[in-house]
Amino acid sequence: MGTDDTSGRAVLVHRAWSEHLGAEAAQPRTNFFEAGGNSLMAASLIGRLSEELDEELPLGLLTRHPTLGELSAAVSHWPEPVP
Repeated sequence: MGTDDTSGRAVLVHRAWSEHLGAEAAQPRTNFFEAGGNSLMAASLIGRLSEELDEELPLGLLTRHPTLGELSAAVSHWPEPVP
C-alpha cells in the first residue's frame, strides 16, 4: 500500500483489528490485550499491517498504543511520533 493517506491507514487498522478480535471489539477505547488479544495475535496484526503498508512497523507499537484509537493514530502518523 505505502500510502500517506491517514484515513486509509485508519481504515486498514480498523479492518485488521476487527479480523483479529472481532467486530464487537472494534471500538476506539478497546484495549487489544484486555479484549482477548495475546502476543501471537499482536505479532500477526502488526505483521499484516506492515505487509499491507509496505513498511516495517515494530511490534512494540501495539504495546505502546494498545487501544484501537491509539494504534490507528500511531499507524496513521508513522514514522513520526504521535503527540
